[in-house]
Amino acid sequence: IEEALSWCDNRHQGFRAELRQCQAHVAAATGDPDGAVRHLREAIGVAIPAGDPDLLVNLYLDIAAMFLRTGATKAAIAEVEEGINLVTSGEGSDALGGPKSLWRLVVRLAELYRALDKNRSALLLALKALRHAERARSALGLSRVHSILANLYEKEHHPDKAAHHRAAAVDQMRQLGDRRS
Repeated sequence: IEEALSWCDNRHQGFRAELRQCQAHVAAATGDPDGAVRHLREAIGVAIPAGDPDLLVNLYLDIAAMFLRTGATKAAIAEVEEGINLVTSGEGSDALGGPKSLWRLVVRLAELYRALDKNRSALLLALKALRHAERARSALGLSRVHSILANLYEKEHHPDKAAHHRAAAVDQMRQLGDRRS
């Protein structure tokens, strides 16, 4: 990886960021979560001027995963929120636009809040994630978000809404399966 990095110049910032991401994965696989976080921060710093919002989404999801491995849920939340703000130019999860993969960050944030038993916040974020998954026309995203909404509505004692979202999740998975066959 170091040799490949040595060949990268300023015209290849996205590739340089992906190589740093690879270093992070190697560090994580060898039991070095701090090293993984360091490499991911370097990757984010390189990816910002590269202007690839989908790469940034993946990097922020990875860094959140590293923090979760060490039990630092609040740090994971802070990273995901930063990622959302970065890829939406500060508009946050309420943004009308953003990269097609934005739903992934927003649904991860909902899951993190759910893990802290902040179900109301998780529910509001999941509804925003649903809007972003619809905008991206992601059957996988829609299925995943509907499934999370079903669980959240169940916890909030809204069985009709839970049933609606569970059926929508199944329907989206069927559509996804139909596309692949």
